[in-house]
Amino acid sequence: MNGAQLDIHGGSTFNITPSLTGDWAGFAIVAARNNTATATINGNSASSLAGIIYMPASREIQYAGSGSTGGECVRIVAQEITMIGNSSFKLDCKAELANNTINNPGAIRLVR
Repeated sequence: MNGAQLDIHGGSTFNITPSLTGDWAGFAIVAARNNTATATINGNSASSLAGIIYMPASREIQYAGSGSTGGECVRIVAQEITMIGNSSFKLDCKAELANNTINNPGAIRLVR
């Protein structure tokens, strides 16, 4: 809210998982629709992230992992997503995200 930023890095260890019940079931990180702040999520080999990251107006979400950073059931909604490192993501994980699906992915562009 109010332009808050998400900034997780510097060798941080985190374990973020969503609730599977309630109005925000499946959502792990949510920003206001008009919040354009950049988000940075960098972790180490003991970190894990699961759930929907909903930051639709964010200028960029940077996700970087090292070692065996987990991120199997992640859905990201943002203007631009930059992924660095050797993190992996699973494509079908509706059960882990309270059966939430994203039916209109919008435009997806891979940039090298």
